[in-house]
Amino acid sequence: MASKNSFINRHQPLGEPISNGFSPSLAMQSISKLRLAMRSLFVIVLFVCSTPSWCDEVLIGKVVRVVDGDTLLMLDSKNAQHRVRLSGIDAPESNQPFGKVSRQNLADLVFQKQVKIETGNKDRYGRLIGKIWVESEDCSGCGMTLDANLAQVTAGLAWWYRDYAYEQSLEDRGLYESAEHEAKAKQVGLWGDTEPHAPWDWRSGSVLAADAPEGCPIKGNINSDGVHIYHTPGRRSYAATRIDLLKGERWFCSEEEAVEAGWRAAR
Repeated sequence: MASKNSFINRHQPLGEPISNGFSPSLAMQSISKLRLAMRSLFVIVLFVCSTPSWCDEVLIGKVVRVVDGDTLLMLDSKNAQHRVRLSGIDAPESNQPFGKVSRQNLADLVFQKQVKIETGNKDRYGRLIGKIWVESEDCSGCGMTLDANLAQVTAGLAWWYRDYAYEQSLEDRGLYESAEHEAKAKQVGLWGDTEPHAPWDWRSGSVLAADAPEGCPIKGNINSDGVHIYHTPGRRSYAATRIDLLKGERWFCSEEEAVEAGWRAAR
């Protein structure tokens, strides 16, 4: 048979401890505190790593240099420098059409500003692969809620990097793909060009420079030592080589023509 202390006295005022020390009001306060603690923990977990499934680290710091449209340098709270490659996007190379415009747009977004970087791995060059969060100029005091990576795609100054979509959450894949489609439809940024070339094609050298005469894609370059060197499509330095006619550089239609003119092949 249960003892009298096992039951709450119905006639006892609410909140007044009963004989076994139990107080309903104190119990309710404890439950409320527990719920609040759980909510706080949930918020902390979200801050540590939000949408990307691959993210396992968050860095807070200041951007001190913007290298190009998808690469930057930042200093963290311990003054350690990190080179960061923006995840999910690929921006035009510096020597490619819209390369400088893309870099400037990213600089306008993040240079000399506090950012939050969600990262989970590094690329083969040792750069952190990260999603950059920064406070929007349109919403001062809102905190770091602007996805700078996505903003580059929205502005038509970067491609959604489909080959690395597996590093993104399903939600981000949809957002980035939609942003690219919309930028194309509006012909903003590089999509206003008659024939925009993806940076991965540009880096491979498979894209011929737009100012090359028809049928004459070989680049006759003069280096800083005055050596005349020609570059054929597909070679390592082809995409990075620019022709300056004022310096005496020129285009060739064949390697034989280049050799006869006094140029040697790139090694």
